Amino acid sequence: MDLAESPASVWLGAELVRAAIVMRLSDVGSWARRQLCKLLISEFRTWGVLVPILVLAFSDVIKSEGWGVAVFTIPTVVVIYEGVAWLRKRWGVHVRHSDRSDRSDEDA
Repeated sequence: MDLAESPASVWLGAELVRAAIVMRLSDVGSWARRQLCKLLISEFRTWGVLVPILVLAFSDVIKSEGWGVAVFTIPTVVVIYEGVAWLRKRWGVHVRHSDRSDRSDEDA
């Protein structure tokens, strides 16, 4: 039997492909986590991304279902706010507060 036709070589090739995929996915996962941490470190960045999405979702609910059902989307805002706080705590992300008010006092 030729080495290229051996079940062991096929198995080894499949394991190498699997290992490469796992390594690549872990790279993508760590990159995504770094990007999310950069987003979560600032209140402005976090809510600057989430608020437009929430407004679009709210307007879509109003357009398709009416104001009566749109009231039920309000708890979604609370859940997302708590979810952001939970994720920051779980990942150990500390929010940097801007000191814009301090700088504006110095300019005056």
